[in-house]
Amino acid sequence: MTMAKNIRPTTTDFFPSGIDRFHFLPVTAVTLTPSLTKEYPMSKKTDRLIDALKASARQDGEKDAETRAKIRAAMVEALEQLLDQMPEQRAAELFADLEQVAPESAAKLIRRHNLRPEVTDGVLADRLKNKPLSETPTAR
Repeated sequence: MTMAKNIRPTTTDFFPSGIDRFHFLPVTAVTLTPSLTKEYPMSKKTDRLIDALKASARQDGEKDAETRAKIRAAMVEALEQLLDQMPEQRAAELFADLEQVAPESAAKLIRRHNLRPEVTDGVLADRLKNKPLSETPTAR
């Protein structure tokens, strides 16, 4: 049996993106560690390495969560500035859209927002009589 020269597996076949390649080792190490330690006792050096990989993966997750929280805070701040500058009718339509798609508990909180125009209730009442959310001005 002859082997073809220069045949090497490529990482592009296994990993669909650079992010997967970057996270593969820490995720695999964290996932497989409990089962491996039962079957194959590891040295203290290997245990420290695995613990370092776990800590690194945990920190990456915390950084991602922190970044997502900053993004949400920035969006909320920008939306409030926009709502403050919008004409009352347009702001009422946007609040009506938000209240219609939000779960009931969230809609109750949205109704209490200090930038919510009083005419929003009228917009919601008209919509219930006339048209679904997909036909509203802000849904376009």
